[in-house]
Amino acid sequence: MTLTAGDLIIGAEVLPAQGRNFENLIGKASGSDPARTGSGQERRRIMTQFTLEVQGMHCGMCESRVNEAVRKAAPVHKVTSSAAKGQTVIVAEDGTDPEVFRTAIEQAGYTVGKTEQQSYEKKGLFSFLKK
Repeated sequence: MTLTAGDLIIGAEVLPAQGRNFENLIGKASGSDPARTGSGQERRRIMTQFTLEVQGMHCGMCESRVNEAVRKAAPVHKVTSSAAKGQTVIVAEDGTDPEVFRTAIEQAGYTVGKTEQQSYEKKGLFSFLKK
């Protein structure tokens, strides 16, 4: 195959300059080719965000200990603790029992107060464009 000026090479695929349109170029470059993803729809996971009041955290090391205890107790997508706010926020798969997190944090030596639970949807970089 001979390359000409204007040809675009993406990985091992060569897109000829003639007959190329902008939508095909963006789809192939971003990896969002509908043929590869099936229906072309994004696959969304249903997740839950748990907010637990945690007493006894005083510093960054305490936050790290709580985060590590939560990660060892159950598979989570995200966990952040704040000693200043006195809370830990956990994002996990829908259906996860919050008692698992409560028990893990208490075994690490901290006191857990009230627990709030709400649905969570991951926001992408360009999520503001989707409505």
